[in-house]
Amino acid sequence: MELAHRTFIFSCMTGLSYVDICELTSNEIRLAFDDNLWIIKKRHKTKVTSNIRLLDIPKAILNKYEGKLKNGQLLPVISNQKMNDYLKEIAIVCGIDKNVTFHLAKHSKFYI
Repeated sequence: MELAHRTFIFSCMTGLSYVDICELTSNEIRLAFDDNLWIIKKRHKTKVTSNIRLLDIPKAILNKYEGKLKNGQLLPVISNQKMNDYLKEIAIVCGIDKNVTFHLAKHSKFYI
């Protein structure tokens, strides 16, 4: 459940979709002109390049898993169905009366 929470927060703060997070590699994280880390990634669905500044919380989430995963993954992603099951449980525990799914994260205004 903790993994679902972290991945959901990462998506909220970057605007990345589930599939974009699954495909995220270290090659797509670069130090930019402003001395900040940025995700520079071609989005899966649209093939449009996104430039997303990596803020402290998503950076800390990535650091937690650095060097611990196989196949170049940056986050340990579980299936979208299981992710949504966990998010529903978290919503119930938090008293949130809304259908919380992972898709909701990328539509949050948190990352703007």
